[in-house]
Amino acid sequence: MKLEWLGDSALIIRDLGQSAVIAAEKLRQLDCVTECVPSADTVALWFTTLPPTEADIQRHLTKPDLAHIPTRHKIPVCYSLGLDNDEVAGLRSLDVESVADYHAKALFTCVAVGFMPGFAYLEGLPPQLASLPRRAEPRVRVPKGAVGITGTKTGIYPTQCPGGWWIIGRCPLELVHVEEKYFPIHTGDEVSFFAIDRHEFDEMRGERL
Repeated sequence: MKLEWLGDSALIIRDLGQSAVIAAEKLRQLDCVTECVPSADTVALWFTTLPPTEADIQRHLTKPDLAHIPTRHKIPVCYSLGLDNDEVAGLRSLDVESVADYHAKALFTCVAVGFMPGFAYLEGLPPQLASLPRRAEPRVRVPKGAVGITGTKTGIYPTQCPGGWWIIGRCPLELVHVEEKYFPIHTGDEVSFFAIDRHEFDEMRGERL
């Protein structure tokens, strides 16, 4: 375990040796903690004027795991709207249909939310699709709802923005509404995908998850 102090009211804990989500649940029990945010492999703590000691943190991290029941989301994807399906298929020695099949059969876990409001980093890409680096030339505009992959992760661009992931489909749902603080996917949640056609995409467009 390594502690990295952020000023006098926050710190990041690295090298946890356990799930960041589980660690965060344990550390929320510290009396001085006001906010606790897990990421892929770290936890950030905000606290009152009296910071927790390293011994306090270690003691809470070694407590038995709490029962964690993740929220599960099923998200529709129109794979025919992917921009990079042919290239991904070629790089992975697959046909285009198999790219969609492997992606839709996987179960992902949200390990972090960042980059932009509501962008969930979903870990669990199957080995048949994993290990692709980011695109050599990022796009200036990735469309809202685009479903991308890179490394071992997949993600959905909640709004139009630049991006360098490989786009293999598009989700019709509204996944973020900043003004209403609507962010349905949180760290620790589980996500699976299912295929829809273009007609179903148009019918679902704008619905909320």
